[in-house]
Amino acid sequence: LMKRGRIHVQLKSAAGLKAADLNGKSDPYAVLTLCGKQHKSATVSKTLTPTWNETFEWEGTLGDLTSESLRVEVFDKDRITRDDSLGVASVSLLDLRKTREKVVEAELSTKGSVSLLVTWTAHGETPPVDPALMKRGRIHVQLKSA
Repeated sequence: LMKRGRIHVQLKSAAGLKAADLNGKSDPYAVLTLCGKQHKSATVSKTLTPTWNETFEWEGTLGDLTSESLRVEVFDKDRITRDDSLGVASVSLLDLRKTREKVVEAELSTKGSVSLLVTWTAHGETPPVDPALMKRGRIHVQLKSA
């Protein structure tokens, strides 16, 4: 528990969000908070099913970082008025004390859910690699002129 390292949170997507705008959609972004440190995602316009695929990191000891829950709040970005909350989720990180990775489908307090991949990497270990990057394939290169 005293091991130092990083918690990586990949904010994948959300589904079934509450519509906050007159067009029946929202302009969602997420704020992730852990141990007093916040990260904010990009805003995805006019959707109730945003895909972010953004990764955020918190550094510290495993014990400290898992002693409180990760707070995920999704907001609707507004141009003129204050941004509306679309819901909050609290994600326990205690499982990371036993396993290095946790897949989470967190229900929001109002409507919808958020998909996360949470991993722990101790200092000196190789950080996690997104499984999508591990797919095999081919790259075709065509030389037009030399």
